[in-house]
Amino acid sequence: MGACEPTLSEFIAIVGNLGGHLGRKSDGAPGPQSIWRGVA
Repeated sequence: MGACEPTLSEFIAIVGNLGGHLGRKSDGAPGPQSIWRGVA
């Protein structure tokens, strides 16, 4: 079969990464600005 769909938290991390969130251990979850940049 194909690949599994990402969970919501994984998807938020992916979009945040596209928006410039670095994703280090101490960074926490991406914020609204990183999410907005990742979507745009």
